Parts: sequence; structure tokens; C-alpha cells
Amino acid sequence: FVSHESPLPFTLLELFNPGTSNASVTLNLFDSTGRLVKSVVQPVPAGATVNREVGDRRLEGAILGTIAILHYHNGQMSAALDHYERALHIYREVGNRPAEGKALFNLGLLHAHQGRPDEAHACCERALHTLRETGDRRMEAVSLAFLGNLDYDSGRLDEARERCEQALGIC
Repeated sequence: FVSHESPLPFTLLELFNPGTSNASVTLNLFDSTGRLVKSVVQPVPAGATVNREVGDRRLEGAILGTIAILHYHNGQMSAALDHYERALHIYREVGNRPAEGKALFNLGLLHAHQGRPDEAHACCERALHTLRETGDRRMEAVSLAFLGNLDYDSGRLDEARERCEQALGIC
């Protein structure tokens, strides 16, 4: 899964021991010069939720996306889907288009993993559109390649080849 856009000049979210009872998230906040401002290690219990004490919606969206990844790695697909949808809502609310594109792509991966290729295709098409708008060429190539896989699995071989060639053109 793809990590989301950071709310500060540089935010690093690291997952440790995903899928275990020792799962945790380390949040490192850097200023615009690259100096570490704050580092927080937080255990992530099963069924984790977000507390809205600070009121930073961009950060809340990033944390929801991270929790979704943890749920995915724990095999809790319904919880992962719920957290990604909540993160996507916040990204749209605050206008964080780069994170929106990545969240749409991750939702597509999740739908594909759950055997829902039509929903996966729709999410990844929307992700591709958003990623192109934001100029994220790397994720555009990843999305094209994944859409090519979905097209191939659905028997749309010409479309699959075209998407994969487009992805190679970006690499």
C-alpha cells in the first residue's frame, strides 16, 4: 500500500510489526530544513480509532490511512476499507489531492484483494485521473500497470497491453 501525503514540510510514518499484537506507528515530524521536530511512537491496538483532540484534519486523514494499512496487514479488510473511505473523505474535504489519489489507488487494491474487480477498476480509474492532475508520474505508472493487470484478468487484452505500454513509457 502507498503511504499518504504529509501534512507538514516532511512527515514520516513508519509501521513496525504490522499484523502482530506489537504493531506500532512512529510519526516523525520534520521542519522545512529537514530537522526532526518531534517523534512519537504509538502502539496500534486492534480496532484502533482516531481521537480528534488536536483538530488537524490533514493529520487525521494521514493517520486514518495508516490505520487502514495496519488493518489490511492484520487481515481486517472491512476495517481497512472503512478507514480508507474515511481518510478519502477528509482528503477531499481539505483539498489534499495527492493523498486523495493514493487513497483511491489503495481502495482499488483492497477491492481487488476482496474479489471485486469492477469496484477496483473504478477506484483505480479515479485514482489515475487524480494522479495525472497532481503530476504524480510514479503513481500514475503504478496505477496504469495495476489497471493493466485488472484488464488482463477481465479478458481485455488489448486494453491491458495499452495500459502497460503507457506505464512503461513513464518509467
